[in-house]
Amino acid sequence: MVPVTLTDEFNEDDDPSTLNQAFIRGHALRNRRKRHVLSSDSETEDSSSTDTSASLSSFDLELAAKGREALSQTITVGDVNYEPVPSTSRPRRTCVQEKEARKRRNRRLARERLSRRCRRLPPLVVIDSSSSDDEDMRKRHEQEEADYLLAVKISAELNKSFGLNSNSNNLLNTRCKESDEDDAMQCIICFEKPVDAVGCIYCQQLLGCKKCVMKWRQTSNISKLNRSSPLSRGVSSANHKTCPLCRIEWEDAPEVAPWGDILVQKMMNKS
Repeated sequence: MVPVTLTDEFNEDDDPSTLNQAFIRGHALRNRRKRHVLSSDSETEDSSSTDTSASLSSFDLELAAKGREALSQTITVGDVNYEPVPSTSRPRRTCVQEKEARKRRNRRLARERLSRRCRRLPPLVVIDSSSSDDEDMRKRHEQEEADYLLAVKISAELNKSFGLNSNSNNLLNTRCKESDEDDAMQCIICFEKPVDAVGCIYCQQLLGCKKCVMKWRQTSNISKLNRSSPLSRGVSSANHKTCPLCRIEWEDAPEVAPWGDILVQKMMNKS
């Protein structure tokens, strides 16, 4: 028996699975034929030895022809009933890829929104405070202090030259101070210079215009002027009943006094 080598004879690439199945079937057929031959009589075996060899040779040739035919056929994916085994790693990789894609999309959207917001905002003005600015400010303060001391010195020399005494200077300073205080007086209700200024007789502080204080007494924090209950008829329980500065409760009418009388009382208390 001559062994058949499909690769050397046909010069084609062999499919290992197809060749293995063909050789297994051929080997099984040869074994069955051998068992049949051994079970027969010895005489029949001697007489039919040549026929068996011929049949085996013809079988090998037939097997080689079948192998050649199998190798010459083209098998497509549609001819094979192939069901792919589901992979557990593929969905996981898909989820990771989708997650990364969402992250990239969110970062891109965030950059676009921030860029649009920055375009809407007005430009920022950055002021850099350096040591040179601090040094300039310190020099300016020193110069102002030196100018003030020089002005005081010149004023003292002028007083000596023109014979001005300290009493006249004190009177001038007092009048200037009083005028400054008058300019600084302000009504706590209308925020204007008070007309007929009054003050609280308890805390002795300036409240403002007498008319404003009377109107404020007839109002509450959440209501307008309560004209239905004037002071002569009593006031509502929700209206203001305390001093707006010291919070001392007023029994009926605002317990205030002219601001000039309060100043006189202050001076008498000091003396």
